[in-house]
Amino acid sequence: MAPAHHKITIEFEEFQLEGTTQCKYDYMQVKSSLTESSPPDGSFCGDEIPSAYTSESHSLQLIFHTDDSIEKRGFQLTYFVDYDECSVQNGGCQHTCRNTKGGFNCSCNEGFILHEDLKSCKESECHFNLTEKPGVIQTPLYPEKYPKQKKCIWRITTAPGHRVSLRFVDFALENKEDCSFDYVKLLDGPDPVNGPVLGKFCGEMNTRLENPKVSYTNIMTVEFWSDQTVVSRGFKAEYFVICGGRLIADESSQQLVSHALYGDTNYQSAEKCQWTIIAPENYYVEFQFEHIEIEWEDQCKYDRVRIFEGEQMDASSHKATWCGSTTPNEPIVSNRNTLLVVFETDDTLNKKGFSAKFRARKRKADDSKSISPTFEKTDTDDEYQYISFS
Repeated sequence: MAPAHHKITIEFEEFQLEGTTQCKYDYMQVKSSLTESSPPDGSFCGDEIPSAYTSESHSLQLIFHTDDSIEKRGFQLTYFVDYDECSVQNGGCQHTCRNTKGGFNCSCNEGFILHEDLKSCKESECHFNLTEKPGVIQTPLYPEKYPKQKKCIWRITTAPGHRVSLRFVDFALENKEDCSFDYVKLLDGPDPVNGPVLGKFCGEMNTRLENPKVSYTNIMTVEFWSDQTVVSRGFKAEYFVICGGRLIADESSQQLVSHALYGDTNYQSAEKCQWTIIAPENYYVEFQFEHIEIEWEDQCKYDRVRIFEGEQMDASSHKATWCGSTTPNEPIVSNRNTLLVVFETDDTLNKKGFSAKFRARKRKADDSKSISPTFEKTDTDDEYQYISFS
């Protein structure tokens, strides 16, 4: 509690909780109201340090919740009480006023940037970085006619090891055979200039536009351009996340998760995801689970993670199968420079999934053996556990 006409600001110094965006399992909630039934002002989770938060009134309640599985480092924060300078004429800010220590800052709504006077707002460039999954993008003013000489860029990013699928649901742009007037261009990766082009489109909705367009990496860039003449209705598109793909391993550690919303929601039913992890020549792949929690069955027939040598999913190249919630202590390594990871789920129970790290390791000249997996049941939980030997 603070005195009347004052607000409370918290600033996080360290922050690491389970989750990424939806904060379903472990979270920190902030509430300006002290009543139990009032909704939270915000919820925080994940590894990114949240921005400073200022209460809406002279009170602030912090609620920290954890579930019974994954543990993280936690958080550390400081707080201070200051006079509410935004209470008088919104501090002179056109859009949003936020108190800071000893002062205040103005900020603008989405689509606007702060003017040089640091209080007024003006229209910003049409650039968007999107991480919500799934989501919708559309041209400015849609379904009304889009502006002339407008350039917009949407960069859609999902978790590594997953890809973006985009489908147009409405499309009406000025038509030209080579789409050199008004167009939408889809690119693989974050670079709107030099990235591989997935397609360039103009004209009216057709069968080619109805089919989903899928990125090769975890980033898709959408570029829209209109010239100074004919304008039309524009477009509306939906994007989703699909799992699987080819991952290039290097000597640095990279993360792979079972589903794009790992840490926020359980995995989906009826999934079959395949990741091919490729290391350079004269390297092998090292794959290490960090956490695993998938439906258990005595023979792992329902939900499971299977590992194969090379790129083919056949009995001769099978290395290991996991299910349950016992995280293997030892890494699994490939004999060659390629490892195939397959995650399959049935249509019943869904659990948290898995997270893992992988990297390429230089093969030594005297490497004559490789680690091979076998399995035995644990006495305590009837789950398969990884045992390695040389």
